[in-house]
Amino acid sequence: MGITIEFSRLIYSPAYRSCNVVCHVLVLQMAISATAALQRAHPPVVDVSVFSHVLEVNSSKKAQFVPMFGEPGDIDSSVNDGSEIRLRLEGHSGSGIKSQNSVFRGFFSAGIKLPCGFGGNSAGIVSAFYASNGGSYPSNHDEIDLEFLGVRPGHPYVIQTNIYADGSTGTGREERFNLWFDPTVGFHNYSILWTYHHIVFFVDDIPIRRYVSRPELGVPYPTKPMNAFATIWDGSTWATEGGQYHVNYTQGPFDATFTNLKLEGCVWDPRLQIAAPECALHTYKAWFNDNAMQEMSAKQMIALEWARSNFMWYSYCDDLERWPVQPPPECPKKLGNLNNLVTSGTPPSPRKGPWRKTPKSKPFARHQPPTLPRVPGQKHKRKIGSRTKLDAFHQLPFSLWKTK
Repeated sequence: MGITIEFSRLIYSPAYRSCNVVCHVLVLQMAISATAALQRAHPPVVDVSVFSHVLEVNSSKKAQFVPMFGEPGDIDSSVNDGSEIRLRLEGHSGSGIKSQNSVFRGFFSAGIKLPCGFGGNSAGIVSAFYASNGGSYPSNHDEIDLEFLGVRPGHPYVIQTNIYADGSTGTGREERFNLWFDPTVGFHNYSILWTYHHIVFFVDDIPIRRYVSRPELGVPYPTKPMNAFATIWDGSTWATEGGQYHVNYTQGPFDATFTNLKLEGCVWDPRLQIAAPECALHTYKAWFNDNAMQEMSAKQMIALEWARSNFMWYSYCDDLERWPVQPPPECPKKLGNLNNLVTSGTPPSPRKGPWRKTPKSKPFARHQPPTLPRVPGQKHKRKIGSRTKLDAFHQLPFSLWKTK
């Protein structure tokens, strides 16, 4: 902006008007070079469409994602004619973007293709799509995490879910799953549904975790508006098998690509609106407050059990080293057969989740549905003896609530 103002002053000055053609060209070249340098120093704002049922509380139909960290060139919003955003991890830094709008309750979703180095190595890399309000509430922030932990070649990619509420960072609520497909060869949808009653995590419309608000038990639950974030960074100290395997930058650079980013819910900027807007009330007439959205259908519950029985290998509720007497109040009161429980092996990371090796076999002894339930609007493939048990086409998860 400063360059534009100074240039306009220059072209109307007597000295510029008395200059010859060569002089004019030189001045224009100087202005263009200065503008290009400014753009390299400050990556452009990334525009992503927002799908909202409460647009009356938001004057804009666009949600802007702005660069949060990274070197010039690490954030590229021109991929595939601007429909994809590439975040890069190189030796000097990672990168990340942040939504300008903050949303209170609703739906966060993104199609993501995860990074992979030469030879299939992604060890030490952490890619994330999450909601947080740490900038607005540094002492009592909320956070809902979807983190993707890189692995050694030949091992399934790991997804970690986590929830913090009211500054409860001392109590991580991590759960880890092996993904049942290769997330580096194409896009898959990862979503978070957040209502006043529960939080549900989805992978390609398959629910993998449900966290229910239990205020009567003193269970912390996110209650403040949050921004959406997408990042990639070096988590070598903890991400892959307790930090045993680090990022190998000779196989990079490593790119996480995001598309179809969606934010849907009550738009509320706490910096501008001290009092909660009307849409923040659970009585406000919006899809995320509907009674049907507070429960899961029978088919969703079967799909949830399928994902947890087959692919979850760590839950904070079952970690006897962290909770030798009793886990947090939202966990089952009775621990059951101790031989079937997962322990962390070593103390959890003070920052992001448990430090442990990925088990070679599934430790949970739970009933497994013989086949994956058919969810309306999806097509499934079950390949006997193959790593790929499911190929799901992307649709909005909350549409599944309509079918009981």
